[in-house]
Amino acid sequence: MPNRLENETSPYLLQHKDNPVDWFPWGAEAFAKAAADDKPIFLSIGYSTCHWCHVMERESFEDMEVARLMNASFISIKVDREERPDIDSIYMSVCQLIGGSCGWPLNVVLTPGGEPFFVGTYFPKQERGGRFGMLELLPRLTEAWETDRDRVKESADNIVNALSKLSEGAHGSIDADWIKIAETLLLKSHDRTNGGFGSKPKFPSPHNLLFLMRGSDPMSSDALKATTVTLDRMATGGFHDHIGGGFHRYSTDAEWRLPHFEKMLYDQAMLLLAYADGWRRTGFQRYRQVAERIVQYVSRDLMTEDGTFFAAEDADSEGVEGKFYVWTRDEISRITSTEFSDTFGIRHDGNFADEATGRYTGENVLHMTNPVLTFEADQPLYSEPGVADLQKLLHVRSRRIRPGLDTKILVDWNGLMIGALARAGRIFGSSAMIEQASTAAEAILSDFGHSGKINHLHGSKKQVAGMLDDYAFLCFASLELYESTGRARWLEAAIDLAGAMHLQFADVETGRLYLTSGDSSELIVRPIDLNDGAIPSGNAIASGCFQRLHWLTGEAQWADWSERIFASAAGNIGRYPSAFTAMLLAVHGFVNGGREIVVLGSKDDDLVIAARKMLRFASADDTVVHYLDPTEPDNVSRLTARADYLTPMSTAGDSASVYICENFACKLPISTLEDLRSAL
Repeated sequence: MPNRLENETSPYLLQHKDNPVDWFPWGAEAFAKAAADDKPIFLSIGYSTCHWCHVMERESFEDMEVARLMNASFISIKVDREERPDIDSIYMSVCQLIGGSCGWPLNVVLTPGGEPFFVGTYFPKQERGGRFGMLELLPRLTEAWETDRDRVKESADNIVNALSKLSEGAHGSIDADWIKIAETLLLKSHDRTNGGFGSKPKFPSPHNLLFLMRGSDPMSSDALKATTVTLDRMATGGFHDHIGGGFHRYSTDAEWRLPHFEKMLYDQAMLLLAYADGWRRTGFQRYRQVAERIVQYVSRDLMTEDGTFFAAEDADSEGVEGKFYVWTRDEISRITSTEFSDTFGIRHDGNFADEATGRYTGENVLHMTNPVLTFEADQPLYSEPGVADLQKLLHVRSRRIRPGLDTKILVDWNGLMIGALARAGRIFGSSAMIEQASTAAEAILSDFGHSGKINHLHGSKKQVAGMLDDYAFLCFASLELYESTGRARWLEAAIDLAGAMHLQFADVETGRLYLTSGDSSELIVRPIDLNDGAIPSGNAIASGCFQRLHWLTGEAQWADWSERIFASAAGNIGRYPSAFTAMLLAVHGFVNGGREIVVLGSKDDDLVIAARKMLRFASADDTVVHYLDPTEPDNVSRLTARADYLTPMSTAGDSASVYICENFACKLPISTLEDLRSAL
């Protein structure tokens, strides 16, 4: 018989609707029940494509013996971390405060008031490998609650106090040296052989690569080589889905060979930015090839009817991790050549080991065993015969049972994907990518246009108030679309989103931005994220948006807002700058100043066409571009209304020209192709 989750919309919660555990969704009913029954709360946080969440469900939450213990002594709440990132942020911070391994499933035991006093991750049914089992853990927690209540409450109070202090941050002065220190720390942790940072498991952390490509010295050979080694090794490894395009969530080994198979929208977006920027910096054909295959994957497998994007694909299919993606040597041999098997490391005994047992399964993950890629050489990732063989495998694989699809349309992740498509389209000169970004943005922003507020879940009947990341990432997307199209519509959207974001989330005293609006009162603390995680923090993206809006409009307010964020995070950045690389991109522009370029003329003019081509290679983090086309007077009028400094240029005459300004000090206009090439 279904439990209380049967009417939810989250794919993750619906996966648990038939558990014998009497799950509640997060809400007032569950907390009132806990208070009335004087029971602690067992809060379990996960997401639908999480392999170990599935494992714990099979072993523990579907088990009648475990369910009886939970139902007798706890009020049990299930939360989808992607649906409620605010809740996840708070209790993940608890895990990090207490120490130990953190990840998902995240299981936290709370007082009826929501204060945590125990936290852990995956628990099997019974003790195994030194890890507590649910049958041992639950009675101990029940006994502590019933017999040692004072100590439990003292522990909970201490944790909440520590959480509150975390939210206070550490104000200080902005230091230009942060950028060089962060670069040094990243290069020190860089794996020179395999790419990436640290050992295993390895996550892509694309914002680190973007930082290194624009950091303290954008022509630093060490920084650029570290980036290209990482981009190359990720692209050739099993972490990259060679058959279908796109990337998995992380690599379980240091060589990027054996992935954890989930495919997340945010990873595709951030890696699209990294590979597009890699091509911008090097011109290497292989980076464009990888980037275009990311777009093909997202368009084919994650795009919705209205052009927006689903959240993720599962690691498991038919209850087996990676089954959709692995192959035996015989399967590969029937479809492709022996040369293909050798190129992609296909073995008769298999190259894929089960993550839990370490045993080889006889199956293979495609990874390129001996790619001859060098920093100096420009070459495609795949040969023409290799591309043909990959297409054959894609056709065969398409007949397999697919992994589960998480059909949530998350506004924040969509913002990242839209922005990545718009920027990649600009860099590659792809009108199709820009159009795809525009279509998705129009669909998402229709909600904002109607109400002035954002629902975190686009197209869902469930209302979850938009959070900082929703506004910040959509603002980023709008700015990328503006610079790719020159349409006033997108600059106006970015300004409106940035204003609403500051109004709802800014701390009046410090200028930092909270994750939730001031209307949210159901949480034990108001969470704030300053440092980067798997994706850049909302504060990092917001500060970059404010900085770009300052350059685009000339209004000092935007620069003030970005400066206040930097100063409020200064103590945190100073302690560990390499954890703030996305914010340091904005700091870099703040410290060194920006460049404003205004292109005046019809889109068909030779000078304008040439300028567009050249400006594809300008960095989006320290250069902004306006296009003023006199044949579109309404667009020009809307732009000058938002940026006063454009008015004199917009009336300067009929001939095409390009103005290059630094910190709003403009040089003489350029009117010839030769002068333009020299200047850009």
